[in-house]
Amino acid sequence: MKLTFTKLSTGKVVSKDITFSQPISKSVNKAKDLFYFIDLEDKDATGCYKVKSCKISKINKNKTDKTILNIIKSY
Repeated sequence: MKLTFTKLSTGKVVSKDITFSQPISKSVNKAKDLFYFIDLEDKDATGCYKVKSCKISKINKNKTDKTILNIIKSY
């Protein structure tokens, strides 16, 4: 799935191929405005995918897959 958001550190718009950790409800923290995801484009030295986060308010709703937006909305 494609997630597009603005990185706070650089101000650049970034698109990532992502998946979710399980349970999916742990991916959304509305109190902190954070969405956690597994970045399928970035692995650590051991070959494991990295877990990352972005601000929910910085997600580009027009360029992000609807499935991701529905998950955020439901939690």
